[in-house]
Amino acid sequence: MFDDDDVKVIANNPSIIKHLDIYQSIIKRIADSSTKCKLWCIVLLSVILLFSITKRIPALIHLSYIPLFLFYFLDSYYLALESDFRKSYNRLVNNINNKNLDAIRIYDITLNTNYFHRVGLTIFHAVKSPATLPFYGSLFLLILVAKSYFVS
Repeated sequence: MFDDDDVKVIANNPSIIKHLDIYQSIIKRIADSSTKCKLWCIVLLSVILLFSITKRIPALIHLSYIPLFLFYFLDSYYLALESDFRKSYNRLVNNINNKNLDAIRIYDITLNTNYFHRVGLTIFHAVKSPATLPFYGSLFLLILVAKSYFVS
């Protein structure tokens, strides 16, 4: 471990600051990808629904479930991944602040072990998140409304 003077030097070290910037840029790119998922989902659903309504082809509405659920899963994955990187970032900052920083772990950008099992559970929580469920749930209701347009 380090004594107080070494930790202050490491915490103010430009390479440590750059490492934290890398974490922040990764988190920002993942959040941007999540936003793009929502945008592309709206665009594809709009095209499919408008085409099916204007051409009077009700079977095409069923096609709109495919992008809805694919983007819902992908957005939930990005949300889970963003959450994991935030936890890893916070763990690094806490190690710096608590003077518990090993030289080996300074530049380590990894998530927890047993990644696929844990991300699967995190995705399960992300599917129910307020960032995804209301958005994709309302799009699901929009598809149901469009289906009812052909019934009436």
